[in-house]
Amino acid sequence: MMTYRVYLADNIDELERKVNAALGQGWVPRGGVAVACLVIGTHHYCQAMTKVDYTPQEIEKLLEADSKAERHPRFVTPAQSGLTVGWIEDL
Repeated sequence: MMTYRVYLADNIDELERKVNAALGQGWVPRGGVAVACLVIGTHHYCQAMTKVDYTPQEIEKLLEADSKAERHPRFVTPAQSGLTVGWIEDL
């Protein structure tokens, strides 16, 4: 399950504190910082963030799907280039 939250602060320092605390709890920023003018002469800083919490059953389904996914080389093979192969997932 994905949870969506918007953090709101009166100044950029306060927003940074809130966002950094959320990052430590597994939240991920979505997009950049927005500035909202709710009342003429004032503004607030906003940051949208999401957090994904999977149940054990959901994790099992994701792992099973991943093990069955067909993978296509994105670039040349390691033997051809000596580099790591990037993969494109079939969803």
